[in-house]
Amino acid sequence: MYRYNELFGKKYSGMSLIQLLVGIVIGVFVTLIAVQMYFVVRDKYGTVITKMDSNSKALMLSQALRTAIDDAMVPSPHGFWPWQNKALRIPGQSFNPLLYPPIYAASSIDNFTPYNHVSGTDLLLVQGVIAHGGTTSGVSANDTTIPTTLSISDNDYVLLSDQDNHQLMRANSDSTGAQVSVLQGPSIDFATDSFVGHYQTLIFYLRQDGSQTDLFVNIDDASAGQEVIEDVDDFQVEYYMNGTWQSVQNASVSGYVNSWYKSVQAIRVKYQIENKNYSVVLVLKANSL
Repeated sequence: MYRYNELFGKKYSGMSLIQLLVGIVIGVFVTLIAVQMYFVVRDKYGTVITKMDSNSKALMLSQALRTAIDDAMVPSPHGFWPWQNKALRIPGQSFNPLLYPPIYAASSIDNFTPYNHVSGTDLLLVQGVIAHGGTTSGVSANDTTIPTTLSISDNDYVLLSDQDNHQLMRANSDSTGAQVSVLQGPSIDFATDSFVGHYQTLIFYLRQDGSQTDLFVNIDDASAGQEVIEDVDDFQVEYYMNGTWQSVQNASVSGYVNSWYKSVQAIRVKYQIENKNYSVVLVLKANSL
């Protein structure tokens, strides 16, 4: 027996073919499980990252709209009503933002068609005065220099008003600290200490940008908009009036624009990012006029 063990000891100290095959099978099985777990974890991680990315974009979009609406204000102490004279004094421009209230939404806006606007999505107009003061001297009709200490840049809007008139002009150079030059002066005379404001309009809209759609904003009727958030798949606005939510209408619908001065209490913006639906409700400040 001792001789047998001595002669064949290597047989017992090694591994049989069956054991080797079983070991290989187990190894392959463990490897397959590890690979599968890797792809599961990777996919879950990718989903979490995508969700974080879409949620971050949604938060940024929501904050951009909130900030714009919070900053919107009645343009001057003289009011902002449809029956007042609201003259556009900008050569070559047909869109007059003074025909609309500080916050306004519609499926389309007269004389304003954003480049590559996505059909079936809405437009949100937010406008107001960035800074204001009084004219330091009188302004004569057609005078192309407005006496003001406001800091206004080239191509910015300049609003001049009194109790009966609003005149919107465009600066054609940076203000000097004592005056600002405009492309076309007012159509009437304005007295010393008339209201003058650095005015701004923002129009949010969905734009087809190559193979994707992005949320853009047009500032002061510029020839090109600026991207706000990329990869936004839808942009719809509803307004709250008379106790109900309603879809926005075309600007040309009779009485629709006027309802936004006092009757509309809030808006709800619905949008889609990464195939996920989001919405934000924005309460509008009461118009005391």
